[in-house]
Amino acid sequence: KAVFLPNDRHGFKGNAVLDFDHRIELIRKAITGQTTENRNAPPLYPGIECWDADSRQYGSGWTDELMQRLSGQYPDAYFCFVIGADNLPSLDRWHNFAWLAENVHFIIVPRLGQSDVSPLRGLGLGCRLPVCRGSASLHTLPKMVSPLPGLSLRFSWVEMPMVPVSSSDIRARIRTGKSISGLVPELLEPDIIRLYSDE
Repeated sequence: KAVFLPNDRHGFKGNAVLDFDHRIELIRKAITGQTTENRNAPPLYPGIECWDADSRQYGSGWTDELMQRLSGQYPDAYFCFVIGADNLPSLDRWHNFAWLAENVHFIIVPRLGQSDVSPLRGLGLGCRLPVCRGSASLHTLPKMVSPLPGLSLRFSWVEMPMVPVSSSDIRARIRTGKSISGLVPELLEPDIIRLYSDE
């Protein structure tokens, strides 16, 4: 199962461009395909869910506290935390990084401008990485442990094609009146245009 966990209080970015409730609504609509007119339609992606477990009402917004809370709620689950490679340069500055390094398996996906794991070398990590093909099952991911002074860090690198567009590109297109057709799910296009036109 894959779960989207929008963050209500980002430690590095400050206030989000779009409020938490709207982001939850858009994600759920994208993965279920359900609207007010077809609430009983089968979900588009049955193996994907969106939880509000990282909202302000549950805590600080720190990833380590979120993962500790989820691990307590689901003690038999093996959690992997998916991050974009653009997070790598700041990973060692995440709150309670030592706990995260010991307890969380990171799955790293390429992002525009950051398509390799070279920033991990700055954390004292070995460069040999397990590679997960796009079709790999989470159950078959290798559990690699790499050396870190006094710590270990579990991570997997996913090879996948990158989409050459960013959320800031989409917002810029909306502000300038350009089409975003084909860049966002068709079902969400009217909502995204409406929400970001108000920026």
